Amino acid sequence: MASVYISHVMNTYMNRVFPESPRWLASTGQDERALEAIQKIAKTNGKEVPKRSDVISILESCHKHDTQEEEQDGNVKSSSARVRQKAGEILMSFKCLLSTREGCKRTLTIWALFVIVAFVYYGFAFSTNLTSDPYLLVALG
Repeated sequence: MASVYISHVMNTYMNRVFPESPRWLASTGQDERALEAIQKIAKTNGKEVPKRSDVISILESCHKHDTQEEEQDGNVKSSSARVRQKAGEILMSFKCLLSTREGCKRTLTIWALFVIVAFVYYGFAFSTNLTSDPYLLVALG
C-alpha cells in the first residue's frame, strides 16, 4: 500500500515540476501551452526566452508541414488506414532485418538468446524452493 502512495506522490510532484513536452503539445494543437512550456524551460535553464512571434511562426510552419504531408498521401486517412500503413512499415522493417545473410544471422541469434535467457531465468525463479511464500518468490524472481 505504501508503494502505491509513494508512486502517487512522486507522480503528482513530477507533474507539477516538469512541464509537458512542447513538441507533443504543438502536435496536438495546444500551441499556447507549448509556448508556455518553452518559456518555462528557457527560464529554468537560464537561457534567453524566445520571442512569442518567433515561436508561433515555427509552430504554424510545423502545422502547415503536417497538413502538406497528409495532402500528399491523399486525403486525410482514416484511423484504420493509418494502422494498416503503420503495420506495413513494421513488416517492411522486419523484412529489412532478414534481407541479408549477415543480418538474418544476427537477428535470429539475438532472438534465440532472448528466448533462452527468458527460459533460464523463469525456470530458475520458479523451480527453486527458496520460500513457500509466493509473494516473496515473485519479488525475488
